[in-house]
Amino acid sequence: MALGSTPIHFNQALKFRVVIQPRKISCKDMRLQKKGISALLSKINSRIALTTDMWTSSNQRKGYMAVITHFINNGWKLQSRTLRFLYASAPHTAEVLTEHLKECIHSWNIDIRLSSITVDNCTTNDSMIDIFLQEFPYGSLMLHERFLHMRCCAHILNLIVQDGLSAMIKNGLDRTRDSVAFWTASDKRNQNFEQVVPECTKKVQLDYKTRWNSTYDMLMIALNYKEVYVVLSGRESLFKNPPLNEDWEKVEKIYELLEVFNYITLVFSASKYPTANNYFPCICGLRIVMSNWLSLPCDYIRKMVLVMLEKYNKYWADVNGLMGVATILDLRYLKTGNIPLVNDFDILNWWNTNGNSFPTLQQIAKDILSISVSTVPSESAFSTNGRVIGPYRSRLLPEMIEALMCAHN
Repeated sequence: MALGSTPIHFNQALKFRVVIQPRKISCKDMRLQKKGISALLSKINSRIALTTDMWTSSNQRKGYMAVITHFINNGWKLQSRTLRFLYASAPHTAEVLTEHLKECIHSWNIDIRLSSITVDNCTTNDSMIDIFLQEFPYGSLMLHERFLHMRCCAHILNLIVQDGLSAMIKNGLDRTRDSVAFWTASDKRNQNFEQVVPECTKKVQLDYKTRWNSTYDMLMIALNYKEVYVVLSGRESLFKNPPLNEDWEKVEKIYELLEVFNYITLVFSASKYPTANNYFPCICGLRIVMSNWLSLPCDYIRKMVLVMLEKYNKYWADVNGLMGVATILDLRYLKTGNIPLVNDFDILNWWNTNGNSFPTLQQIAKDILSISVSTVPSESAFSTNGRVIGPYRSRLLPEMIEALMCAHN
């Protein structure tokens, strides 16, 4: 203002948009929001589910723990709120994480209404839940803690697919991946590739071997441009090992199988509608699909599926019984008759409208349908966090980061 000789009343100008507030406002907003969320949770007449996950900031080299609550409000809408985005000091042992989780649950006064805790599938989380249960009042948990621990279904799917793909790296995917790697190795090669494609609507991209969905995307795009690779093999002398017809046949089969996993992952990863009622239909449907694939006259597919089934049986031979209840609540088992199977069916709206005829079941539905079968809601907090803790904000204190994250949701 002084350097520009700007008058004090410049903020009254027509083009002036907003006064930049001091950062203390974020912490104040967080405290106000916390009071509002506490009041909201106190009015909820149902159980409350949690998802939690860990993340390490690449800029700060600090570990953060996100704790997200999920519940169905009195208007029968699925709600999620970020309760904590706290700094967790190293080492991130089960004991340390348990203390953070207990503190969060008790500070929000939701211990006696907790339904489940959804976490990624790892030994640290297994130990954390075991320690947590040793110090938790069993009488307040559903069915005496038997179903408190919910393993992330999206994470299990990832383990299943990764094992299957590892069996295919040298048996159907190697030439396709090498071809994609060749044409994405430099900007010049990428330009040459796009010049052959009349309308290049999707950019060719190499997959990340730790993310199977990136392999799915890579194969989908490669199949769209498979004729292009044939043309380029005649133009580029360095492109000596293009995919053969038999390679493309294998890629098509593998892609079809991955398409099933991709669909189920999207169902499990939803945050706008309940996922618990889809647990049994999805994992049972997946088992049927894989069994059918075993009958195909393709040795490489059978090999891939057998590896997948081994991992599937490891985690889902014994299923979560509470999710069976969620499936029964999906209306097809009620005396009112079958409900048409439509993709956009709103199960919460049905229970809100018709639940008075089944008051006990209605309450059970409200308790169970809020359970998330994946930790994706927690992970989405971390994707937002990448924008918060950028290179220019890497010196933010953990308290300020938590204020920004909790104020976001």
